[in-house]
Amino acid sequence: MKDVYVDKFSALINETSERTGLRFDPMIQTYVSVLLADHVERTDFFSQPFGLRYMDLQTSTNAKELGDNCLVLVGVFPGYRGMSSDYYVQIGSGSYGMAASATGSMVFETLARDFDSLRELLNQLSPPTFL
Repeated sequence: MKDVYVDKFSALINETSERTGLRFDPMIQTYVSVLLADHVERTDFFSQPFGLRYMDLQTSTNAKELGDNCLVLVGVFPGYRGMSSDYYVQIGSGSYGMAASATGSMVFETLARDFDSLRELLNQLSPPTFL
């Protein structure tokens, strides 16, 4: 992951948060900035249907990764493959909830609780000028 991506996404999320009034804890905004930066050059997160992955979750790491992938997909690519955003919101929120239960992480608990609002924030991002 390139630090420049994290910096750019962080600035973009801050700008969008100010513009839309959708505000989150700075730790969550940083998490989402790093998440987006990590996915810039990835192509493997659409490899298996999300519903199947959800039913087969075995570890908190798998749950976190599925939550991350759902947030990127529904936030950055709304309407992907014609599935409703509710489908990805439910799977993503549930995945983060499983990760929170297994680890006691407040970050995952917040991601689970605020998943739909985070999706809305990502849907409002303006195209970055660095791409």
